[in-house]
Amino acid sequence: MKYKSQKVAYWFFALSMLLLSLQLIYGFVMAFAHMGYDNLHSFIPF
Repeated sequence: MKYKSQKVAYWFFALSMLLLSLQLIYGFVMAFAHMGYDNLHSFIPF
C-alpha cells in the first residue's frame, strides 16, 4: 500500500464487514426465534 490512509481504510472496511456479518447472523437467529424455531432461548431470550 502506498499511503498510510489506505492501510487505515482497509482495517476500517474489514471491521465493518465483520460487524455487518455478525448483525446479519444475529438477525437470522432472531427471525427464527420469532417464527418459533427457538433452540437458543436459554442463551438469547427473545
